[in-house]
Amino acid sequence: MGSLGVTELVIYGAVVVLLGVLVWKFAFRVGPVQGFVMLQRWGIAEPTREQSEAAADYLRERRRLYPLVLIVLAILLTFAYRLAGQGTVGTMAVLLGALVGTLLVGELVAGLRRPASTARVATLVPRRLTDLVPRAWLAGAAAVFVLAAACVVPALGVQAWADDVHAWADRNPGRIGPHGVLTPDALSSLPRGSGAIWLTLALLVLVAVSVAAVVRLTLTRAPLAADAAVDSALRIRTARLATGTAVLLVLGLSGTLTERIVEGTDPMTTGSPPVAPGLPVLDSWLMSAWSVVNAVNIAYMLAGLVVWCGLISPWRRRQRLVEATR
Repeated sequence: MGSLGVTELVIYGAVVVLLGVLVWKFAFRVGPVQGFVMLQRWGIAEPTREQSEAAADYLRERRRLYPLVLIVLAILLTFAYRLAGQGTVGTMAVLLGALVGTLLVGELVAGLRRPASTARVATLVPRRLTDLVPRAWLAGAAAVFVLAAACVVPALGVQAWADDVHAWADRNPGRIGPHGVLTPDALSSLPRGSGAIWLTLALLVLVAVSVAAVVRLTLTRAPLAADAAVDSALRIRTARLATGTAVLLVLGLSGTLTERIVEGTDPMTTGSPPVAPGLPVLDSWLMSAWSVVNAVNIAYMLAGLVVWCGLISPWRRRQRLVEATR
């Protein structure tokens, strides 16, 4: 037992050291080379040294926020799901959610901070949302969010039915068994409590508000760089990265809702609807919702990933941003 503890300690120590090295290289050692590469990816063919330095400052400001934001988000998500009655949520799910959420929250915090330069940039052509994010990908992102939010209603309906079944089983323990109306496995497969559903809805709203705030700040805030071309590239990157990150978060959150719908109403789990006095019967519209979710869930996830790839890809059309320092 003692040797096992030492082994685990060594493994955890090695992981911490590795993470520390990665954080140091990724968050703190950002120089003109990284800025040069980023600007090339976002439309400036041959960035100058000054332009690369400005882009490096942009990256450095955000990446230095990531470690602290990641730790805070991981702790908050863990406690939130436990309070919501889903204490068994996997560590990997929380970590992945915190990792992706860190990108969005980091952009929001960076956008709220006072810019180092007080120079203003006047747009000769009004800056619009579609100048930063293509209209097609905006529509795709909105569709991903709307479909995820729409799953809240059937998820709550399934949960209300499952709670009624659990209440009936508590009143009729003799009807539960291998030869009873419900088997213990079928009963245990029915979820308990709607806390996780309401938490998921709250997180969906937070994601929507956060990405809207980031994009709004990107449109209206002071210049991200004194150079107009760099400022335009950084604004486009910020808006599209934030929107793409929000799409990934929504896809992950929608999994909680679709899982509740599928597992709660899966005929392979609940069996044929049993007939017993007082046993709640699943509404037909919930079975229809189960059929729809089962049929389109994979296609929805794949379409969401396509939208994400389209948003974060560094392709950009000719921009309307014609700027001059005032």
